[in-house]
Amino acid sequence: MDIAEVLTLADELIFAKTGKHLDYVQEAILRGTLQDTTYTQIAQEVYSSPSHVRNVGSHLWKTLSKGFRKNITKANFRAVLEHEKIYNYQLAIVGDNIKVGENVTVNNNFNICSEKVR
Repeated sequence: MDIAEVLTLADELIFAKTGKHLDYVQEAILRGTLQDTTYTQIAQEVYSSPSHVRNVGSHLWKTLSKGFRKNITKANFRAVLEHEKIYNYQLAIVGDNIKVGENVTVNNNFNICSEKVR
C-alpha cells in the first residue's frame, strides 16, 4: 500500500466535497491511521492536542464517508480501501455524490495506481 497514493485519492475526495485540499493535520491523521498510530501519537507529531486531532479526524471521516458513501472511521479506513479494491481510480462528481471508478483487480493485492482511468 502506497501512502502517497492514498493521500492523493483522499485529497481529491476532500477537495471535491469541500473545495479545500487536505491540511497538515488531516494528512497526518491519514498517514497515522495507515501506520496504526494513535491520535495521541499523531497529536505529538503535529504539535497539537489529542482532542484537536480527534476533532479534525471526526470531520475528516465524515467527509470521506460522504465521498465513498460508506461509514468510514479511523478503525475501518484501511479495510474500506482494501474492500473497495481501488486499483485504478477516477472520480466522478454526480450531484452530491462522488463515485470512484474501479478496474478489475489482479491477484488480490491492494494497490492504488497514481494514474487515473479516463
